Amino acid sequence: SSCTWLFSSSVRDYFSLDVKTGAYAAMFKLVRRVILLSFAAFCLLPYVWTAGTAFKARLDITASPPKLLWKPTLENFATSYNGQGIVPLVLNTLIISISSVAVGLVIGVPAAYLFARHHTRLTKNLFLTVLSTRIAPPIALSLPFFIIFTQLGLRGTYFAVIVTHTIFNLAFVV
Repeated sequence: SSCTWLFSSSVRDYFSLDVKTGAYAAMFKLVRRVILLSFAAFCLLPYVWTAGTAFKARLDITASPPKLLWKPTLENFATSYNGQGIVPLVLNTLIISISSVAVGLVIGVPAAYLFARHHTRLTKNLFLTVLSTRIAPPIALSLPFFIIFTQLGLRGTYFAVIVTHTIFNLAFVV
């Protein structure tokens, strides 16, 4: 091969380190830890930056160049709820999530049993229909759902949100 000179014994001996014993072991461990910690810090930097942005004032967020030191504020948290209490928001979340999971399980578990045990043309078409909800992006179906729920007078109700979440997540249950 044309690169055999790279692996000759003199080059190999020059670059090889005995990392199991000897003087190089401590240095190798230190260098390895520094590299791993540097990589971890690099990977965590966007999350730290995002969390820090929550405590910046509006002018500090949009400052160019970005400010690395700022006076922390809780103003963003106060304005994010527009004066609403947290209890109704959490209650809405619990009602919608528990209901959509329950409806999804009530529909999905028997459907999965049917699809697994009965192999007919109808079950294959129904299975494909259920799985097709994962193929289409949810944003593409949001306008038709909006129109349907508006015409039925269901816009802004728990029922509309529960049905929508159940339809999108039914493929995961089946």
